[in-house]
Amino acid sequence: MIENVSEEAPALVPLFRSEQQMRLLGVLFAPVAEPLSIGELAVRAGVAQSTASREVARLLEHGVVLDRTVGRTRLVSANRALPWAADLQAMLAKTIGVPSLVSSALAHVGGVDEAWLYGSWAARYEGEAGPPPADIDVLVIGTASLRSLRTALRPIEAKVGVEVNPVVLGRAQWENGDDAFVSTVRGGPLVRVPIAAVASSSMPTDVAHWLAEAVTTRDLDRIAADMSAAGTRVNDARAVVKAARSITDVSPTLAIAGCHDASRKAITAHMVASGYRPRKGDGAHRIVLEYARVVLASVLIQDDLDALDGLRRDRADAEYGDFAQRRFDAEHLTAAADLAERVVNAVASALAGRSRR
Repeated sequence: MIENVSEEAPALVPLFRSEQQMRLLGVLFAPVAEPLSIGELAVRAGVAQSTASREVARLLEHGVVLDRTVGRTRLVSANRALPWAADLQAMLAKTIGVPSLVSSALAHVGGVDEAWLYGSWAARYEGEAGPPPADIDVLVIGTASLRSLRTALRPIEAKVGVEVNPVVLGRAQWENGDDAFVSTVRGGPLVRVPIAAVASSSMPTDVAHWLAEAVTTRDLDRIAADMSAAGTRVNDARAVVKAARSITDVSPTLAIAGCHDASRKAITAHMVASGYRPRKGDGAHRIVLEYARVVLASVLIQDDLDALDGLRRDRADAEYGDFAQRRFDAEHLTAAADLAERVVNAVASALAGRSRR
């Protein structure tokens, strides 16, 4: 007879002390899980970052997970040397670890903007009472083909022991409030599937993890890499720099705005060529600058990376009209245009080198 259900798990096997811990373990012990930062782990598991930090500290203390530091990032991974690690992985994969399995399966499928679990499996995951789910319903928002999704998800059926049923909707249909199927799905439990970033084998580890976390937190969206579109953006950026130089005497504020926009076009050109785009709305300018600092650290010199933040502030000041007109003298405007031109040229060279490989 269990007399105290709130008693903590014994130190010998300090597991399943909370639902949050189970979700974290489900992510970490996924069959193909990579080391994750605490922030990325928290997002993938759907728990608060403070909770993830606390639970990871307990698991580290007992050797259930391992950690290491890469640059300034602390990475956490499962301790697969434990004698019962394989058994734990198998059990988690069939229950709480399904979102991680689906995430890994979709990581290399093009055209996946969002993914959700819905239906009976999502209901059980969210704590609704009912019989064990007979299948797993996966909803993908984007342009992926149903055939590619079925191929990618088929191995999960063998691991979990139930059928996996994917459905693909375009963005317009998903946002259509009058669609009967969408209304039904949105009206029930939904479990977000994090779409992991795919890193190339030559990409530094800290860059790969930053990209993965940015995708997980939806600061960046994954898209199909498009070198042609990137080239168009670079050419547009060159034209904007030229235009900005031509109006420095007439409209300093527009010249500053043009220099900022040209730099941003160049950075986003690199994003497009790499298969990413910044999210829309608040924070987009911030994430573009962060991308430059992390991903383009080997492309742009540090002084120019620092100056880009100043250019962003100048662009904001330019909205104040007369104040900006007095502040932006000829020397300041020339420096801004030179900065934008260096950024555009550096990105263009990096993309040209990539296309030759």
